[in-house]
Amino acid sequence: MAGSCISQTLTIAPRTDIHPDEYYKPHTSTDEDGACHRGKGPAGPYGAETSDCDSPFSLVNATFDWIAANLKDDIDFVVWTGDSARHDRDEGLPRNADQVLGTNRWIADKFASLFADPNSSTGMAIPVVPNFGNNDILPHNILLPGPNKWFQTYSHIWRHFIPEAQRHSFEFGGWFHVEVIPNRLAVFSLNTLYFFDRNAGVDGCANPSEPGYKQLEWLRVQLQFLRERGMKAILMGHVPPARTESKKLWDETCWQKYSLWMHQFRDVVVVGMYGHMNIDHFLIHDKNDIDIAGLSGLAERKVETHEAMEDELSVQSASEYLMELRDKWAKLTPPPAFTNGVEDQSKSKKRKKGKKGKKAKDPWGERYHLSLVGPSVVPTYFPTLRVLEYNITGLEDAILWRDTQAAPKTPSQKHFELRHEPASDLTPTTQQTTTNKKENKKPHPRHGDKNPPPEPDRPEPKEFGFEGVDISRAFQLNTGPVHSPVARERSTVFPARDQALRHRLEGRSRVELMTAEIQVSGRMGEDLRVTCLLTIDDAPSDRTRDILSLLKTAGAHATFFVIGSQVKGRENVLVDILRGGHELANHGMRDEPARKLPTAELEAQIVEVQGMIDAAYRAVGREPPEDPKRRYYRPGSGFFNSRIRGLARKLGYRIVLGSIYPHDAQISWPRVNARHVLSLLSPGGIIVVHDRRSWTEPMLKRVLPEMKRRGYEAVTLSRMLEEVTG
Repeated sequence: MAGSCISQTLTIAPRTDIHPDEYYKPHTSTDEDGACHRGKGPAGPYGAETSDCDSPFSLVNATFDWIAANLKDDIDFVVWTGDSARHDRDEGLPRNADQVLGTNRWIADKFASLFADPNSSTGMAIPVVPNFGNNDILPHNILLPGPNKWFQTYSHIWRHFIPEAQRHSFEFGGWFHVEVIPNRLAVFSLNTLYFFDRNAGVDGCANPSEPGYKQLEWLRVQLQFLRERGMKAILMGHVPPARTESKKLWDETCWQKYSLWMHQFRDVVVVGMYGHMNIDHFLIHDKNDIDIAGLSGLAERKVETHEAMEDELSVQSASEYLMELRDKWAKLTPPPAFTNGVEDQSKSKKRKKGKKGKKAKDPWGERYHLSLVGPSVVPTYFPTLRVLEYNITGLEDAILWRDTQAAPKTPSQKHFELRHEPASDLTPTTQQTTTNKKENKKPHPRHGDKNPPPEPDRPEPKEFGFEGVDISRAFQLNTGPVHSPVARERSTVFPARDQALRHRLEGRSRVELMTAEIQVSGRMGEDLRVTCLLTIDDAPSDRTRDILSLLKTAGAHATFFVIGSQVKGRENVLVDILRGGHELANHGMRDEPARKLPTAELEAQIVEVQGMIDAAYRAVGREPPEDPKRRYYRPGSGFFNSRIRGLARKLGYRIVLGSIYPHDAQISWPRVNARHVLSLLSPGGIIVVHDRRSWTEPMLKRVLPEMKRRGYEAVTLSRMLEEVTG
């Protein structure tokens, strides 16, 4: 509860560990064999407190009824941290998938009904952010890397809660985020089962192939985007990052990297919210516990000294864990003393100085970050519902979720919707286009200006990319020296339409950013056409001609990024691409991460592949493009750094990433991939799909007709640039 200076509060209702049990019977035995399913004993009509029994449906119904009567109109958003299925403790009644999914569906429907938007048949009045628990799957604790059937099923169960733009991220790894206060605060639903020490289906967060590693990379990138937007974040999950001198719940590699992220983004992350442990308490994480050398691979792996905790704490097993927490808290340095809001120097002086009179290095405790572990509805102790209120003084006029739902639907609000927007809402109007043009007449400094405007004081990111993490709505163009060492990187959540971030593509020696939500009508006058860039990686292959036939039927054009090792024996396929009105671009010699190649080898590869591309152009009687503004390079695996950027500049290329990426290099479900592309479709978007896969053609069969129906035209990179720059 915030202090007396509050002028307004933000109310959050975390819900955790409901564990509804359809087999619960009142007046049955609470012992291990009875499990409140049989026998005679003290099990009450609303549960058996301080026992291992799960929640009767009567307790769940009473909880929701109490919220409806006392809290419903005062809550700004709900954090639901999972475990909405009974435990698998009764050998006489083993769980099955229908039961696990059935109770989760029941709870989700109750949330959707309680917080439904009365003005909409499908929307929510406030956001509810759900999360997986270790008992929400079978077998419990074990979750294999996605995509899998669990993600696909829960995507439907939680369809009211997961934003459309985040569906693909969820179906890929079970993680997503929601802007619960538009442009102010986002809640990240982390799939902590990939960090959980007891999940034998994965192996920590050290290996890039592991889903835990991918999730933390995704989190790092998204937090950077929020920092650039001036937003805050709350992280939530089921299994908390609990770690004491002898006990732990997370794999050590996951805990180390997570703690590093929390320290690096302490200006963004407000708090972490978790469940699982059934005990209402908090965790304080110390930066000094981070092993930087171990994370970077410069030190040998330490012998593990932290034992895995019990799956869930009971009344009897919690004592040792809580005592270790208390011992650690006792060592914390007290903050500076204050009297009536002013620091009391007389009381703080002694604490600030040590033996030699040196000031304390961290008087405000910035080396620490906080996680809250919520109490459970299941009566392991007593049924509890936690409601949190935060001081939001100075943000009283911030637009809340319910305000965006009540307001007329506009393109700028599409990001906050929980359902697919109708096609008419995705097409910018003439009035919006005119507004953007006026706003974009602000002078943009050219290369060579002696006094360019100051850049934001941010460190230069070392690497950038989009494969494996949800980086997007950015088109990186690179052709010469840069004004500032800051590379401009943006994400799908960047509200380009609200801020009119259309950068002119003039000046051959600038790194420019063109966001994906730009109306690129060019010089079309009244005949407004909405263009999207279609790029196809990993060409040519035995499937390229089928894709070309499909593009011809749809009247679509694309930029094909060529992998040199696949050209031999398929030179005529490159020729057919050009004869179809498409264009060729450089994707390196092999399907491998470009950043791992030595500079000399990478340069040789790019030059060799360009020779193949040039030969194809000459075969159709055309001169190959030599203008750096018309030669494109996409680094292998989608990652690049300053070294690759400098090499591309030297060789005369623009680096091109993408903004709409369905992860189709790894995900083989055409329907899922198509839905992701269409959900993110926006004017000026850069679609990235892959040749050489059997599922690409059926995906495009779904995407291209729907794009055309919505008024979009799929064009090449060069065509789009001509329309924008003339």
